[in-house]
Amino acid sequence: MSAIRLFVLLIGVFAACALGADALAAPPVFVVTGGGNGHGVGMSQYGAEGFALHGYRYQRILAHYYPGTRLSRTPERDVRVLLLSGASSVTIGSSARFRVTDARGRSFVLPAGSQAVNRWFAVKLRRKRRLLAMPLRFQPGAQPLTLDGAAYRGALTVEPGLAVVNTVPMESYLRGVVPAEMPSSWLRQALETQAVAARSYALSELRPGAGFDVYPDQRSQMYLGIGAERASSDEAVARTAGQILTWRGAVAQTFFSSSSGGRTAAAADAWPGARPVPYLRSVADPYDRISPYHRWHPLVLTAARLGARLGLSGVRDVAADTAPSGWVRRVSVETKSGTRSLAATEFAGRLGLRSQSFRIGVLSLQASAGSTVFGRPVLLHELARGLHGSLQLRRPGGRWHSAPAVRSWLAVRPARTTEYRLAALGAATDPVKVDVAPELDVSRHARRLLGHVRPGAAGLHVVVQRLLAGSWLTIRSASIGRTGDFRLNRELPVGTYRVKTAATGELLAAASPAIRVS
Repeated sequence: MSAIRLFVLLIGVFAACALGADALAAPPVFVVTGGGNGHGVGMSQYGAEGFALHGYRYQRILAHYYPGTRLSRTPERDVRVLLLSGASSVTIGSSARFRVTDARGRSFVLPAGSQAVNRWFAVKLRRKRRLLAMPLRFQPGAQPLTLDGAAYRGALTVEPGLAVVNTVPMESYLRGVVPAEMPSSWLRQALETQAVAARSYALSELRPGAGFDVYPDQRSQMYLGIGAERASSDEAVARTAGQILTWRGAVAQTFFSSSSGGRTAAAADAWPGARPVPYLRSVADPYDRISPYHRWHPLVLTAARLGARLGLSGVRDVAADTAPSGWVRRVSVETKSGTRSLAATEFAGRLGLRSQSFRIGVLSLQASAGSTVFGRPVLLHELARGLHGSLQLRRPGGRWHSAPAVRSWLAVRPARTTEYRLAALGAATDPVKVDVAPELDVSRHARRLLGHVRPGAAGLHVVVQRLLAGSWLTIRSASIGRTGDFRLNRELPVGTYRVKTAATGELLAAASPAIRVS
């Protein structure tokens, strides 16, 4: 009597494949988590409001975010704000008479109303028009000036090329900055903190030899003129009038941003190549949690989607170079063609992240083979870097269930065709499918065949095929019992045979090696 155990699987159209088939791998999935909004250097505005809610005054809030600085006083100074540039035409006006002076020192009083200014500007004198030389300086009378309908304190200068610069006293300038940078409904202590920080920053940016000092937007700090002014923020500016922060006698460059995510960034962390600044070091920001941006929803990206965002193909892995503050400096992207290094600012910009305070988690799952025989193991290589991942499994079309805890390697012995995936934070890898063929033991007793199939399955049966003229012809069949046993009692003629199971939705087809009956 001889016994034969199946070691060959027939898949699809019964083409044979060995158990040591190529490994199957799901493409990696990248999960980006983080928090904060802005560059994160210096004061966190939401954090300042949080400190105020806990009873801190502006002096202590400033000392926390700019350690080592001192409160000092400065005399009134003018600030020059570049409101716009490169326009084809602008409109200057006022609800009261105002004055214009040209480059030659000629000065004229203009009536209340609006004046269009393009590449040239002329005033009407009696019955003649006189062309004025750029630049033109417009000064208010009893009412503020307007630029394209928006009102501003101070003077407006129209430069050649139609750049408009607003020259305004520092305290008047701050009345248009503080409520543009911070909600005017916030606590007075937070608004006072913002006023001192904004005044210090503006003073540190004065450039006497340049055409202007600051921009009216996030390139410097937000400035919206009279339209933004509110009583609460005006009071904060007035209560802190002339107060600035200094470091060793020099004006401190008091950067600030919306939200830190729980810890501010050192200047050298946020901006590659920036020199370390003692008072712009990383500090804990315990009350930033009131910010809606304190933590973001995870951003889930497949390798293909991440590559498309970064303009790279064949992304395999991503790793971040993180500073001690937790803010990312650079990101290394491994592709099929090599490794690309990106500044964190570029990486965050391309992905639309709100800050450089982020983590990159990776989910990856690989199976040592795409098919196996019942009872034989398949190794799963699980990678959940930077994430608490869980292995999940299901029968095709079924529901996912949790499997044992994630480890580097895990041997699984699926009883039926099973799909596996690695999941974390609502993200998951593509399923890795492991097909299972039944284990088929065949014994020959004289001219009769008997055997055992594991696992037994309802409706599963075996057939006997005979090799005739180079083709396998089915000649008999038998049902499999509950225990998986089968027996063919009729004697077989001399010849070459094999026993075969049909494929089901949960099991592959399987066939024994050839059996010679003589």
